[in-house]
Amino acid sequence: MAREVGLVRGEWVAIDGSKFRAVSSAAGVAEREAVQRYLDEMEAADAQEEEVIDPSAVQAALEKLRNEAEPEARFMRTTEGKRPAYNVQTAVDAAHGIIVAHAVTTEATDNRSLLAMAEAAKQALGDPPSLHVVADAGYSNGEQAAECEGQGILPHVPANRGVNTRGDGTLFDRREFSYDEASDTMRCPAGQRLRRQQVQPARRQVVYAGEAAVCGTCPLRARCTTAARRVVKRHVYEGARCNACSSGPRRRPCDCGGVW
Repeated sequence: MAREVGLVRGEWVAIDGSKFRAVSSAAGVAEREAVQRYLDEMEAADAQEEEVIDPSAVQAALEKLRNEAEPEARFMRTTEGKRPAYNVQTAVDAAHGIIVAHAVTTEATDNRSLLAMAEAAKQALGDPPSLHVVADAGYSNGEQAAECEGQGILPHVPANRGVNTRGDGTLFDRREFSYDEASDTMRCPAGQRLRRQQVQPARRQVVYAGEAAVCGTCPLRARCTTAARRVVKRHVYEGARCNACSSGPRRRPCDCGGVW
């Protein structure tokens, strides 16, 4: 009905999360976690024949978990410190601020919620061929941004990147290096190329490094690295992350070194 009368346009959607306090007390959640740790320890000890396990104690612990009134509640960082809470995700249509999708989650952070909420909003809006989704840097997730693009969802999310913290703060930041897709290399401020060295699947990043002989004679070395050669890491889904943070309607400096 909201769509029919023009209150929901289904073109731009904003996503954000809020921490809602759980009913369970902090003491109750802490006790439940302690019981779970106890059961995990007993399961590990069960594999060792010399360990003696009290069956009645284990049964009591299992019974306590089964009777837990709010088993999903977990500690999260809130404005009041760590409290038992849920992360309530909300997708709002930009036309008149009407909520089109929501989800109560146990995700402590937002960086794994972009795709799920974007899909839920798109479905609630009648599955339009394209949808613009806006979120803050907490939703920066290259893999999910790439999946969104494949479904006609255009995410506008500032990339959440680290900075160079080595040395005394005068070393070139990662943003000073530009990526060349054709050669799969990183170009440094001196114009030299850093070539791909390895892929770290667990961290979802690709490592690029300069040649020691070139870095050793570079006139900008003192501003670039304290090691024998400069190493730069690039996220596997950096392209999607950069698209997400560079596709906004305004023009401002971007974390990836560009302007949007």
